[in-house]
Amino acid sequence: MDEVGAEGGGAQVLHGDENHEPHEVVYFKLFESQLPVVEKALYVASRMVGTERSRGYCLELVCAAFLRGEESSPEGP
Repeated sequence: MDEVGAEGGGAQVLHGDENHEPHEVVYFKLFESQLPVVEKALYVASRMVGTERSRGYCLELVCAAFLRGEESSPEGP
């Protein structure tokens, strides 16, 4: 796998397959007490869709489920 420096910092990894959509690397700072919750949510999401999906896709599913729950919640005062 070759790494190529990208404008704006970071590295772009070339896989030889050009059919991937553009992506970004995102970092989160978590406290140790938060990590088990995040890991469990990603694990549950991966089990629901199959283990071949990326953690990024699983994070998207968790976020979409949260947003669906927020949309159905009654608005506060």
